[in-house]
Amino acid sequence: MATYAIIGTGNIGGALARALCKQVAPERVILFNRTPEKAERLGAALGCRVASSACEAVQTADFILLGVKPQMMPGVLAGLQGSLKPTHILVTMAAGVTMAQTERMAG
Repeated sequence: MATYAIIGTGNIGGALARALCKQVAPERVILFNRTPEKAERLGAALGCRVASSACEAVQTADFILLGVKPQMMPGVLAGLQGSLKPTHILVTMAAGVTMAQTERMAG
């Protein structure tokens, strides 16, 4: 069964987590946010796991949902470069950032 990491639990990432947890077991959803309290609150409400780092969140995930603002994408993806595998599926909601740009930033 697939597991999902959601990086960013603000408006977009939080909405994704709520919708996803209606379709899959919350235990298969791992949350991370740069403000840990946000991820912890959402994780407690939904029953999701919460990671202490973005790298930890993606370690066991199959799908990585990037719910971060476009201007934050380079930093988030640079921090994940050592943790991303060719088998990971990246999904981004960042407006104005193409998949080609996302792939370049992800290495």
